[in-house]
Amino acid sequence: MSSNEYYWGNTSHEIKRVFYTWTIENYDLLRDLQLEIGLLSPTFPSNDSDLKFCLEIVSSDLCEEDPAHLHVCLDTLSDNSIHKGKMKIYLEGCSDEYCCFTLNTPERFCFKKDFEEKFPDLICETLIIHCDIVLVVNTINKCEEHHNLIKVPKCKLAEELGIMLNTKELADVTIVTGDGHKIPAHKFILSARSKVFSAMFKHPLKENRENCVAISEFTFAVVTELLQFMYTGEAPKLEDMPVDLLAAADKYQFDRLKALCAKAMRDNLSIETAPIVLNAADLYNMKDLKIETIQFIQTNAGEITKTSNWKNRGFGRTKTTRIKHK
Repeated sequence: MSSNEYYWGNTSHEIKRVFYTWTIENYDLLRDLQLEIGLLSPTFPSNDSDLKFCLEIVSSDLCEEDPAHLHVCLDTLSDNSIHKGKMKIYLEGCSDEYCCFTLNTPERFCFKKDFEEKFPDLICETLIIHCDIVLVVNTINKCEEHHNLIKVPKCKLAEELGIMLNTKELADVTIVTGDGHKIPAHKFILSARSKVFSAMFKHPLKENRENCVAISEFTFAVVTELLQFMYTGEAPKLEDMPVDLLAAADKYQFDRLKALCAKAMRDNLSIETAPIVLNAADLYNMKDLKIETIQFIQTNAGEITKTSNWKNRGFGRTKTTRIKHK
């Protein structure tokens, strides 16, 4: 049996562009005094780049050109790598074409820009030279199997269902909380997520007939977080109400939410909260949480048994109890 393998390749380049303007005052005097040794510009760019340049005006004998005219050279001053690029040098008021080059450092490149001969009217007391350098500083090659060209977008189901909950769009049932708040919801989503709601809406019960479900044992905050979990699979405010949310998860048969509540209570066990967590673990049959809490209490028995939560232990679920971080 033969098989075909398909691959794709991509080459990209990191491009660096440097613009530089060199103004030379009293040029008509300096060219007669300094050109035997060359006239150097300040180094550029001025940042922390490893690649540094300077421009140099030299007579043609330094560039091994004849006859003796003035030329502009590019000097590389640092960096041990090799770069390919192109460069344009032109005077204020004129333009010239790009020249291609390869940079090895340090090295001088004389571009044969005989400005004095080509542009005699621009050679005056103040000379302004513009330099435009484009470098390829890095080449990136990638090769992957052809099927990776098909990009599968991220699933937005949870996000979009969360928007439905928040906007109340197409809501067909109202949830009434213990503190009197009303929350519009969707029978189909509630039924799909919870067997309790599914049984409620499959039969001609009062809640199904009147499109209203009373959840009187939980506050608006707890019911809102429960619905958030039912629609999106996430409970961002869980740590503010782990005991109450554990009770709601137990009633509506959400094992994953129960485990998330148990983890939050275990992660935030403290001297004050240990009795509350132990009671909740026992009440809702969270065996692993109960074992870890008992071990914590045994280790810190001297302090825990002095707390009011320990002395009042034996209570059922306490309302809106927050397990704080250590």
